[in-house]
Amino acid sequence: QKVNVTIGTPWSGQSDPPHRFGLRGYYVSLSGDYLAVGTLKGKVTLTPVSRFESVKLITQVYKWDESAGWNQLGDEIEKNFYDGASFGAPWPLKSVVIKGSTLAVSSNSSVDVYSWNEASRNWIPREVELANSSSV
Repeated sequence: QKVNVTIGTPWSGQSDPPHRFGLRGYYVSLSGDYLAVGTLKGKVTLTPVSRFESVKLITQVYKWDESAGWNQLGDEIEKNFYDGASFGAPWPLKSVVIKGSTLAVSSNSSVDVYSWNEASRNWIPREVELANSSSV
């Protein structure tokens, strides 16, 4: 079945720097009945050096219901994604991953993990320790 999902609200046009942008549905992850969609929103300064400013990753999660279709679970999750990076800097390839009712949202410097709590109808942050690995 075709999925139509409205992601966030559109940015208004702006001609003066910094320029705003939105990349709707830039990250998508599907696991069983769960769909996570990540949208990047931010500002770009083009002079004197082209830089990203205040880029945020807005994540929305949906669950499939046979009778009602796709329903959003909880509020959007907003995470600082990139700030002050020049145009050549790489972005994470996969910043939104869902596995059942567990969601991971990452930026260029950190990862946040959430579990869906049906009783409170909210995404609850989980404490996660990530080991630093170095190449040999």
